[in-house]
Amino acid sequence: MKKFLSLIIALIMTASMAVVSFAANKANFSITPISETDKELVISVDYDGGSSFSCFDFELSVNTDKLEIVKSEEGKGVKSFNEYASSNGGSSFPMSNIVSKGLLKASFVSLVNYKNIKEKDIFIITIKKLKSGNVQKGDVTLKFTSCAIMDSNGNVTEVTPVITSKISGTENTSSKAQSTATSADNSVGKTQNEDKSNTSVSENSQTVQEITQQSITQQQADDSIPQQTEETEQNNNSTVKTVIIILASALALAIAVTAVVIIVKKKKK
Repeated sequence: MKKFLSLIIALIMTASMAVVSFAANKANFSITPISETDKELVISVDYDGGSSFSCFDFELSVNTDKLEIVKSEEGKGVKSFNEYASSNGGSSFPMSNIVSKGLLKASFVSLVNYKNIKEKDIFIITIKKLKSGNVQKGDVTLKFTSCAIMDSNGNVTEVTPVITSKISGTENTSSKAQSTATSADNSVGKTQNEDKSNTSVSENSQTVQEITQQSITQQQADDSIPQQTEETEQNNNSTVKTVIIILASALALAIAVTAVVIIVKKKKK
């Protein structure tokens, strides 16, 4: 039982040492925006603690469609460390950096293991904006090609850089709110226009119906006029015929009476 417990404790201690050793070999770096305008972005490459280091090489690249690296300068963190290294009998070599249109290559070598003294910014980088709008995280990329720590015997231990980008890449709140308000206004205007359009269509439909009804009524009235005229003419013709018949009958009766009177007179004679 005791041997078993001892074995378990040994395994736990070994695992703990491995975890500590693994954690100790990680150095934390970050890309931090310092200022941003419509024409320029200023960022810093910061050392956020973790494993120390004595040398590194890194490349910082930008989206050349939107950005252009203008210059790179030593940060306050490196300047403070250089003063510290010199005062403690060590030395650090000036950092070399090569700036092209969309790429920065930088190196650092020191005989004293690096640590933050007052500030944590290693590089200050000025970037020109070729297009308006906020810079997104994917527009700036940091990659370490090497990072290591060297002891007094010249043994080199590789250090794993852990890189965090603090470039938010979020939209401007006021612009977003204005866009939302504009969208809402457009939506309201669209609804009002639709309502007006529907009202106009309804009114036009009503007008068309009224005009159509008036046309039908007028047509019926126009159709009834000839009919009434025809009936009137027919009535007039019937009256004339009746008058003619009466007159003809009266005339025939008068002729008949006259003839009878003449015949009677002749017989008397």
